[in-house]
Amino acid sequence: MAFSLLYVQKFSPNKSSTILPFKVYEPMHAYCSFHNKTKFTLSFNQTHISKTVKAKEAHDIKHAKALDEVKRLFVRQSTDERLSMVDSIQRLGIEYHFEDQIEATLQRKYTMLRFHRIQELSQVAFQFRMLRQQGYYIRPDIFDIFWDNRGKLKDTFYKDINGLIALFEASQLSIQGEDYLESAGQFCREYPNERSSTFHNHAQVNFIAQTLMCPIHKTLSRFTPTIIQSQNVTWTNSLQRLSKIDTQMVSSLHLKEIFAVSKWWKDLGSSSQSLYL
Repeated sequence: MAFSLLYVQKFSPNKSSTILPFKVYEPMHAYCSFHNKTKFTLSFNQTHISKTVKAKEAHDIKHAKALDEVKRLFVRQSTDERLSMVDSIQRLGIEYHFEDQIEATLQRKYTMLRFHRIQELSQVAFQFRMLRQQGYYIRPDIFDIFWDNRGKLKDTFYKDINGLIALFEASQLSIQGEDYLESAGQFCREYPNERSSTFHNHAQVNFIAQTLMCPIHKTLSRFTPTIIQSQNVTWTNSLQRLSKIDTQMVSSLHLKEIFAVSKWWKDLGSSSQSLYL
């Protein structure tokens, strides 16, 4: 839409008339030739593309800075803390930026692993899952200290909700013949659900419900809500900031792909119709 500038007279009984400008909006085609319309369209598209390119460049710089910040934080952590970071990175769906760091961390953890020194169910189950998830075979007998004589989870661990949830996720990577682990996983699914009404920590309830419904090994992280349990605020905030920027970039890329496919399909349809004319 464009406008032309006209002038109208304003009359007053006691004063001389004055001339005021008045904007009249008119459609572009009312006074533009086809050539001018085309020229205007091309100019508009070039301006739009230029702005889009500048915005993308600014976004890329922002993303690079956020990524560099997380990588610098990563190398400062202990091996156990890096493992927690790897878990959060995978849950956020940005692990493709950290493939080398993830492999190096898990390789180091695998070579120095000493499960017999760990007495916490949550830690054993967590490390078991992280390593198996990456393709490292860990024997299921590391859980033997947690089973009773019947091969069931000892009732002393029933109140360890974090341990039960970690064991449930670990059980998702069980293989044929690991009946104790599968049975424990089934128990860990049912028991927290039965006890959820007694929990007072709202964040914990959300985490439990989300994990039981969408265990990380069987979900697409990009399409599920992510709850990070770590208490390390520094790298947690940095990771979430990077994830937000990365999601925006990926969404923009997908949108461009949709437009490209849509245009291709439209052009294909026009070509097909012209063949029958």
